[in-house]
Amino acid sequence: MAQSQTGYLPSILIVLVLATVASHTFGLVGKSCALVGGSGSGQQQHNTEFKDLWTYAFGSDDDDRKTSSQATKTKKNSAWIVDSMVFLQCFLVSIIYGGLLGDVFTTLLRGTLGIETWYTTRSSLIVLLSTTVLLPLTLIRDLSALGFTSILGLCAVLYTVGFIIYRALDGSYTLGSGKFILARSAASLTALPNFTTTSPWNLNWNSLVLVSNLGLAFIAHYNGPSYWKSLQPRATSEKFCTISKFAYTILAVLYVVTMIAGYATFGDASLGNILLNYSSNDTLALFGRLATGLSIIFGFPLIAVGCREGIKNTLAALEIQPWATAVNNPNNHARLVVCLLTITTFLSVIAKDIGLVVGLTGALMGSALVYICPPLLYTKILKRKYGSHSPEYQHAKTSLLYIPFGMFTGLVGILMTLKNASSSSSSAV
Repeated sequence: MAQSQTGYLPSILIVLVLATVASHTFGLVGKSCALVGGSGSGQQQHNTEFKDLWTYAFGSDDDDRKTSSQATKTKKNSAWIVDSMVFLQCFLVSIIYGGLLGDVFTTLLRGTLGIETWYTTRSSLIVLLSTTVLLPLTLIRDLSALGFTSILGLCAVLYTVGFIIYRALDGSYTLGSGKFILARSAASLTALPNFTTTSPWNLNWNSLVLVSNLGLAFIAHYNGPSYWKSLQPRATSEKFCTISKFAYTILAVLYVVTMIAGYATFGDASLGNILLNYSSNDTLALFGRLATGLSIIFGFPLIAVGCREGIKNTLAALEIQPWATAVNNPNNHARLVVCLLTITTFLSVIAKDIGLVVGLTGALMGSALVYICPPLLYTKILKRKYGSHSPEYQHAKTSLLYIPFGMFTGLVGILMTLKNASSSSSSAV
């Protein structure tokens, strides 16, 4: 809202509309799994992956009659597209996670604890945390031991949402009277709240920056087949869609109340990482930063796995030698981990504005994985399964309207995000 200067009511509407669209396209992934799984053996039903949907959608009936080696080659010829998208998504999120860790722990150590030295700078903390904490965690091959951390992550999110709402209501950051705004406390703030452009109705091209951020916020589609498998053997496409609607309703509510509460507290001064806006003397914010930092640390290995598997599968599908053999060699596991972590750490250090990275990632990957791929896969699968003149395919063709929507919001979202970042840099200078 702050970056795009979008009013309260349009912002809420944008969240609700995009949540509805994302829920629908996520449901299309489940329907695609049902169609592809139903076309083969029971074992195939339980092993469908996102790239399997792509391979089936863009294959032909002749592929089903090919030998095993021929079918494998066909799969390699097309699977690299979706594998590369998964890799890019996880790679970019790894950069975001690294930057968030630097932001959070810099504020904790320098702001709250007053430790101002070389190893508490943002860049130093990102490097130190990567080498001493993230590296050992990402070297773990079996991540089942970290399964409990998903509960910790959920608790951290709920606490953070709760304290943001509480601070918006208790007046602690009210201009002129809030206890953290008073002269003796103002120095602990990154910026004073500012409501110069606050409006209930404002909507402009910059609002696509908000759309881009929400593109990343609603991405879960490439994991759709995993959720489908977890509901087997009693899952149906209708049940999957119902669960999808329920989940995205919860997400929409969380995003709306957090967005409105955060913006109502700081207005135009809201930073890309809203946790940086709160006073270093704010105890509730202290625990919010700590909880968020720990949840990111334990969630990082899961993203790192997606990044590693994505690059492995992409190189293997494209048959890029000798790199494909090297990265898929189990003996090179540590080298691959160190290489990817070094690259993402370096990019996290130089990416000072995490909001910019989030916006670009959301515009690029959100448009591809949320708005374009699911309807494209679903309609192609229906066409192959039932034919181009079938009522099922003709009815589903309306979903293809999401594709130009995704292309438009992706392209314009990237341009507006870069434009706003350039304007902010010029203003800072």
